[in-house]
Parts: sequence; C-alpha cells; structure tokens
Amino acid sequence: MKLLIACEWFPYPPIVGAKLRTLNVIRRLARIAKIDVITLVRTLNERQVAEGKEYLRQFCHSVEAISAIPYDPGQTNLVERFLDPVPVAIRKTRNPEFEASLSQVWQSGKYQAAISCQCGGAPTLTTITAVRAGIRPLIIDELSYFHEQNSHLGKRIFKALQWQKYRRYSRSILRHVDAFTTVSERDLDLFRALAPPTIISAVIENALEIGDYQAQTGQRQSETLIFTGPLSYQANYQAMAWFTRHVWNQLQQNDHRKLLITGDVNGIDTESLRQACPQIEFSGLIADIKPLLAQSRIALAPLWSGGGTRLKILEALALGTPVISTPFGAEGLQTTHLQDILLANSAAEFAKWIERLTSDDELWQRLSENGKKLVEQHYNANLIETKYGQIFESLGLG
Repeated sequence: MKLLIACEWFPYPPIVGAKLRTLNVIRRLARIAKIDVITLVRTLNERQVAEGKEYLRQFCHSVEAISAIPYDPGQTNLVERFLDPVPVAIRKTRNPEFEASLSQVWQSGKYQAAISCQCGGAPTLTTITAVRAGIRPLIIDELSYFHEQNSHLGKRIFKALQWQKYRRYSRSILRHVDAFTTVSERDLDLFRALAPPTIISAVIENALEIGDYQAQTGQRQSETLIFTGPLSYQANYQAMAWFTRHVWNQLQQNDHRKLLITGDVNGIDTESLRQACPQIEFSGLIADIKPLLAQSRIALAPLWSGGGTRLKILEALALGTPVISTPFGAEGLQTTHLQDILLANSAAEFAKWIERLTSDDELWQRLSENGKKLVEQHYNANLIETKYGQIFESLGLG
C-alpha cells in the first residue's frame, strides 16, 4: 500500500505532543505501507529542516517541506472571527504553494489513501487543502476540541458561540472525508454528531514507542519538579500561572526545590511566573526532553483546559517519573489515583501530594513502577498500527 501523509507541523524534532503524535503515526504506518510526506514548516530553520528530513527518510520514501504562512491574530477583529464561516486563522494562512504541491503529488503518486495529520483541533489548513484538491479517500488524524474548566461566564459564552461556528465548519468539511480519528471518546462523540453516517471513525489513543523510553537513565534530582510543554500554548501557560500563584507558596522548605519548565518561551511574559516562584527555571526549546524527565522527581500536569489526551503525562509515566495532575489533565487516560498517578483538584491538594512524594519513597516507587507498566500495557505504539489497519480494511484498502 502507498500512502500520502500531509502534516500540519513538521514532525521532527518532536518537541511538543502534537508533533510526537504525528511522528509515531509515520513510524508505525511505515511498517505496513510505503509513505511519502508533505509538511508545512512553521518555526524551524533550514538546518533543522535538513536534519529532520534526514531522520524522516528512515521511514519515508520522500519528504517535501513547505514554509507555512504565519498567522497574526491582530489582522482580524471579533466581528470578522464570528461572521467568517471559515476559521480566520485558516483563511489568513491559505498557502497556494502548499495547495499546488499537495495536488501535484497526489495526482502523480498513485496512492491508495491520504492522511491529514493535523495535530488536533477542528479540521485545519492541511485538511481543508486536501479537500480542495479533491483527495479521496481522505483520513483525518486527531480531530479534537479545546475543552476548558473553571472559566468565567463571559468566556464560556464566547466559547459556546465559537463552537457553534466550528460545528458548521466541521460539518461542511467532514462531508468530503472518508474517515477520522480522535484520541478520546469525548471528542469522538462530538465529531460523530457532525459527520455523515457513512464516515468511518475510531479512537486511536496517543501512544509511545516504548523502546525510546526504556534506555533512559540518569541520577534523580530529588528536589526537581518538571512541567513539559511550550508556554505559547494557552493551556500550558494557564497551568503554570495557576501553579506558581496558588500552589508554590503552600509548599514547605522551598529553598532547595526547583521548578523546571521546558519548551519555547519566546514572546511570553515569564517575569510574573518568576516573581511568584523564584526557583523557576526555563530550559528553552529542547529537541529531546526525555533525559530531563527521567532525572526529575515529580512531573506536573496542573491543566484546566486543552484538548485530547496528554502525551506529557504518558512520557513521564513511561520514564518512571510520578505525575501529579488535575482530574481534567488526566481525563481520557486509564490511570488510577494512588496506583499510577496522583490527582489533585485544588491548590491545597497539589501541595499536599508534592510534599508527600518528596518524602515518601515507598509511594514514589509504587507510582513509578505502576506508571511504566500502564504505558507498556495500554499506550504502546502497536495500537496505532493495529487500529489504522482496521480503518484501511474498512475502506477496502489492501
């Protein structure tokens, strides 16, 4: 079988969960199909793209990278955002070069199917470009919706109005799609209600290449708490703003404790975080966060908003680093409180579990061992290959 995979984000290095998801899909499907990749590039320089292409050619026959058109939210106003039937970010970043290349590659490649790896959200630029090119059969990987808890009334009203627009838009696109996946049952139900009854849909959970994590070793830093993810993503910044303002000051003996945040912070107000938490450190963009995760005592996931299931939690568990999360942060994962994760629904609970994990080696060890077992048993990347095989069979592809 020959597949064309179109990527919303250049998948290497896998510095955020969405890129890691796409990379794992490529790696697994390369076992059962010949793959060509065409991808947008957003923030990488030429050297990074060249290195990424070299890495991807282990799994792909060809890799074509096209520069994305950056989106400036200041280009639009609220009225335009609501009245335009197409999400403004998609309209403003329409890319003629990407459209022409995708259409040409599809027409000349004799592919059995195309997959739009769109990194979550409602149908994105990659998907709508494939639809405009008339590509069929077309599969969307990872539709999701940005869920949020504890927001004020005005924000809830805004999100409800925005979702009505995205419902209409998603319904219009899904009429031209043959199959889609989500990473949770919650998102599956949302988008099934918008799709034609004949469309094929499936939950394909986020999963990891277990072998990538088994070789990670290092001296644990007993006072290090780690949060992984770029603060440019709204949900991540909200999580750390809440943690530094409401949890940090409840911890005892903070003089030697360190809070490490990985990911890009360019253009982000980090000073307010630093004032609330003097021991905060920002690693900046790191191609491989596994060594830092493997050396930290505790991984944090104080999330109150976002979409999908959190690869940041799965990566920490796979490395034996116990995780403390909000119930929302761990939603959709087959985790059990006190067995393989700790759940906290308030700042006081978060502080209590950090203190406990810092001093209770028996609890730490139990969570570490059970977390690794959970990922090995339920979130092994084998499931990507298996479930996509079932989709291909349902589409009549050999």
